[in-house]
Amino acid sequence: MVESNTRSPQDHPADSTRAPGDEVFSVLADRQRRQILRYLHGSDPPEGIESIADAIEDRHDAPPRRELRIALHHKHLPKLDAAGLVEYAAGDSRVVDADGIESVESHLDTAEDLGGF
Repeated sequence: MVESNTRSPQDHPADSTRAPGDEVFSVLADRQRRQILRYLHGSDPPEGIESIADAIEDRHDAPPRRELRIALHHKHLPKLDAAGLVEYAAGDSRVVDADGIESVESHLDTAEDLGGF
């Protein structure tokens, strides 16, 4: 039997080949995640999913509330937490503005200036 020298994506975790900034840009590529970060940066932590959903729902491009809450819980907040930008405790649905938001604030400002917020 001949062994292949080709490795599958599972052989290397994605984070090992990506630069630290890649994850941040990946996270900030989503408009709703940028809105979440803006809201959290201007609020008094901890915040719940309901208050975050209220803030985003006011935007004209927001999905229906139920879809938004599901996306916050299963997609956006865990991704922001994994990137170190917020602390999200899924068990009690609380989000704390981690110090990481300040590290990407200039990127948020740039996105806002470009009209992509």
